[in-house]
Amino acid sequence: MRGMSLIELMIAMALGLVVVGAAIGIFLSNARTYRATESLGRVQENVRIAFELMARDLREAGGNPCSSEVPLANVASEAGTAWWAGPGSWGGGLRGFEGAFPDAAPAFGTGSGARIAGTDAVQVVQGGYEVSTVAAHDVASGRFTLNTPQPRIAAGDLVLVCDARQASIFRAGSVAGTAVTVAEGGNCSRNLGMPACSGAPLQYSGGNAVLTRVHATRWFVGVNARGAPALFQARARVQAGGIAVRSDEILEGVTQMQLAYQLTDGDAFLPASAVPDWSEVAAVRVELTIEGDERVGAAGEPIVRTLSHVVALRNRNA
Repeated sequence: MRGMSLIELMIAMALGLVVVGAAIGIFLSNARTYRATESLGRVQENVRIAFELMARDLREAGGNPCSSEVPLANVASEAGTAWWAGPGSWGGGLRGFEGAFPDAAPAFGTGSGARIAGTDAVQVVQGGYEVSTVAAHDVASGRFTLNTPQPRIAAGDLVLVCDARQASIFRAGSVAGTAVTVAEGGNCSRNLGMPACSGAPLQYSGGNAVLTRVHATRWFVGVNARGAPALFQARARVQAGGIAVRSDEILEGVTQMQLAYQLTDGDAFLPASAVPDWSEVAAVRVELTIEGDERVGAAGEPIVRTLSHVVALRNRNA
């Protein structure tokens, strides 16, 4: 039988190479599409997680387990100086920043832990999530007896107690089982009545009052230990008998955060510099820009997405 000629063999090989090249091109294109889709999915999922964590803090800004309308006496020594001690008015439990924090903690910079310039930030102070009911309150000794232990509270913590009449913030002294005392040091007074520090003794009656740890956080975009931009949550915690602020990285790749605030009597969202009264903020719009960790774009660039989420403040939407 007659065999194939050299020309026929070369044509067959050329056609085979064309088919193989097309198959490789399709495979590489599908692989890039898969990587891009996977990267986009991770970006969107990470942003959703970040939004949910921030929303948990923002929804409860300025609130307490009793009522956001009751007067508040803050007898903690740091009440007028430390952001985590809570303002004199609990209605100011939310505050946004376009520029630097007043105490520059953290300050703008390029080193690890510093804030990234041009990004917004927000701080929230609120009553905690875990509460215990008060069984008895001894005004003379400043001792609260709880119906159940409060494992979230430690000596030196900032604590809130409230009922239908009033709320009070104080630094905890000894904490043992169901007993929590108002510290002799760290507070301007053990008398928890209004006005703060000079008011008459106030007794919180058993069965009607609840006690919880104050929850204070700051959210900002900073530089992580790897030199990359990331979303951080700073929380006030007891450390060595005092309260220190520790920043935890929540999500790497967040390059920008912009915040806008809607007032109870308005429709427009305002920047922090245009908010006249922080106790009137009813909602916060959070806009995050996040960069994917894989370079899957057409020119080898990472995927970048900007997503926004609106959070209504429960204590301002009665």
